[in-house]
Order: sequence, then C-alpha cells, then structure tokens
Amino acid sequence: MALDQFFRIFWARKWLALATFLLIVGATVAGTMLWPKKYSASAQVMLNLKGMDAVSGLPSAASATGGFLATELDVIRSNRVALRVVDELKFAASPQMQRDHARSGTVAPLREWIAEQLIAQVRVKPSRDSTVLEITYHGSDARLAAVVANSFAKAYIDVALELRVEPARQQVKWFDERARSLREALDVAQTRLSDYQRRTGIVSLDERLDVENARLNELSTQLTSLQAVASESQKRAQIAGEAAAGGLTMMSVLPEVLQSGLIQGMKNELNRLEGRQSELAANLGRNHPDYLKVSEEAAALRPRLLNEMRAVVSSLPRTAQLNTQRVAEVQSALDRQRTRVLDLKEQRDRFTVLARDVEAAQRAFDEVSQRSSKAGLESQLRQGNVTLLDAAVPPAGPSSPLLLVNVIVSMVLGVFASIAAVLFAELPNRRIRAAIDATAATGLPLLGTVGGRRRLFARRPATPQLSAY
Repeated sequence: MALDQFFRIFWARKWLALATFLLIVGATVAGTMLWPKKYSASAQVMLNLKGMDAVSGLPSAASATGGFLATELDVIRSNRVALRVVDELKFAASPQMQRDHARSGTVAPLREWIAEQLIAQVRVKPSRDSTVLEITYHGSDARLAAVVANSFAKAYIDVALELRVEPARQQVKWFDERARSLREALDVAQTRLSDYQRRTGIVSLDERLDVENARLNELSTQLTSLQAVASESQKRAQIAGEAAAGGLTMMSVLPEVLQSGLIQGMKNELNRLEGRQSELAANLGRNHPDYLKVSEEAAALRPRLLNEMRAVVSSLPRTAQLNTQRVAEVQSALDRQRTRVLDLKEQRDRFTVLARDVEAAQRAFDEVSQRSSKAGLESQLRQGNVTLLDAAVPPAGPSSPLLLVNVIVSMVLGVFASIAAVLFAELPNRRIRAAIDATAATGLPLLGTVGGRRRLFARRPATPQLSAY
C-alpha cells in the first residue's frame, strides 16, 4: 500500500479514527481519575564503610562492592525487618488487617502475611556513586507511607546492629567455655611444673648446670694431667728398678738423684773428703792421725750416701703407685660428675618440657581471653555502621497514577489504535478512491480518468480535465 493510498483511507475514515483516539484517551483519563491513588514516601540511610572499628581501632573491612550492597538490599526487604515493622506499628492488632487476612484465604499466620504485603510495597534503591540507600514505601495513605518508610529504616538499622552483635555473642559463649578448659589445662601444667621443682629441688637450673659443667671440665683436665704424670711415673719407676739392680753408679745418674739437694751435698762432701784424704796421704802418709780421721769420715759418709740414693730410688715406685691411685680417684670422680651432669641435663630437659607446656597453655589462655574480651566488647555495641540520613515525610501528592504521563501515553496508544481501527475497517471492504485503486483491484490497464484530480488538503478545486492513455 502506497503512502498516498493510506492517507486517502485514513481521511475517508477520519471519524472512526477520531472516535477511537478519543475513546482511548477518555478511557485513560477516566481510569486515572477513578484509580486509587498511591503515595510514595522515602527515607534515606547511609552505610559507614570507611570508619574505624569501635573495638579493634582498625579500619573497617567492609567495602562498597556490588555484592555487599546487594546483601544490604536483601536485608532491608527481609522478613525479619518486615516483622519488626509489623510489631512496631501494631498492624497485627488492626481490625482492617485481620479482615483482609481472613478474606485472602491464606494459611500463613497474620504477622507473616502482613509482612509479605509490606515487602511487596517496599522498594530499595542504592545511590550510584555513594553508600546511601533510599527506602521507599508505596501506600494508599500519605502519612502512613511516611510512617512505614521510617519504620523500615529504623528496623533495618536495628537488625543490621543485631546481625553484627549476634555472632559476637555466640563467640563470647564459645570463648568462655574454651577459656575455662584452657585455664584448667594451665593449672594442671603449672602444678606439674611446681611438683617437679619441689621434688628435684630445682631453683636455678642453668646456674647449677654451669657450675657442674665447669667442675666436669676441671676434673677432665685434671685427669688428663694425672694420666700423663702417672705414665711418666711408671717409666721412672721402671728405670729406678733397673738402676737399683745396677748399683751406685747407675743410681747416681738418675734425674731424681741428680735433683736431690741432700744427695748432691753429700756427694760434694764425699768428694771434698776424698780430695783431703789424697792430699794428706801425699803429705803426711797414710798412718798420720789426720789421714785416718778423714778416712773414717769418708767411710762413714759413703753408706749414708748410698742409703739416701736407695731411698730416692725406692720412692719412685711408691710415687707411681700414688699417681695411679690418684688417676683412679679422679676417674671415679669424673664418672660421678658426668653422671651428675647428665642427670641435671635430663632434669633440665624435663623442666624445659614442663615449662614449655606452661608457656603454651598460658599463651593459648591469654589469646582466647583476649579474643573473648574483644568479642564481649563487640557484643555490647550499641551503634552500628548504618545511620538514618533523611527521615521520610508525607508526600505532597500521589506518586501514581500520574494524569499527565497517562494522557501522553494514551495519546500515543490512541494514534496507533486509530490506525489499526482504520485498517481493520478498510481491509474487509476495500473501496476505489483513486485510479491506482481501480488498476490494483481489476488488474486491467487504465485508459483514462474523467473529472478533476482531488488532492488531499487541496486549497482550491482542480480544473476538470480528460487524461487519455
């Protein structure tokens, strides 16, 4: 269908189109005037997501992410918040609500049914670039809409605080029970340590162990020195035995004999007497009284010198025996000291284990006590991270239905409905309104037209003419 054909059809049925248009617009206006009015009241709450935690003093971990805001929107429109509103405004005691509930035929309890009705009329819209949430309630009464919106905001603030406090209260109970068990474990560990200290007499184990270690090192050094001395004494005793069998000459070259001052003095005296004796024999003769006297003195000194050498030589085996005995004594003392040090180390290890048990129990108890104290403070919070920014006020006018918007929409719909009505009326009963219509209807060639060509919206009539083809 050409555009000019459409305009001819529309102009021919202009009254039908106008009637359809006016009918739709009139029906819309009448329906708008008769439709129950709805009033919308909005309250705004602000989420504080960048503040400091009231207990720990650390920055809040919450963030204005889409998931977080979506959770808050669900909380506002939750049954828990709605039931709070029902209880606060005492809707369950309203006779009208009770009658509406009875007429609905639902099996849900009255409070839950009213909560569902309220949730259906609540809209929550987050701001685009902020943490402000707008809670809007749509109702048939302007004042009631504002009251319900404010009640939803207050209930949401209370529930948000409860959702934060309730986990802390549950944690307090768990931490208290855990703290009691850890306290008992700490008492048991401390008792074990005290009993062990009392039984072993441990006061300062490290200092005592240091002293015993020093004593052990001293005995070890002393034993090493005595072993060397004993070995040397054994060798000297063996040499002394061989020298004693060899006579005065071999004994006189022993180091112990050479180091003896008495023997050296006696040897010097003997050498002096022998020299004096030789001198007297040469000058006075061997029968001179002086010679005889010196000879007697030398003869008396020689046995004494020999006895003294033998005494020195015979003392070496006894010295070796004493050194061996001292080695055995020091070895025994060293073994006892080593056993004592090992016992002290074992006591220290046991003491360390018990002390670590006490420290671990104390550390666990302190940590749980600290967590319990923090949870206790959180459970006593009276202020959450949600603040009422703007309270709802009764709206000045209804939010729906909007007459101007409905009229504009109805006009647009009326235009389309008019076009549809004209087409539906024309298609079953097509009429020839122009030469092109005759050609389209008969399928025959057009020979000519008689009369003037009428133009749509022409200002003056066309001149009659004959068009031949």
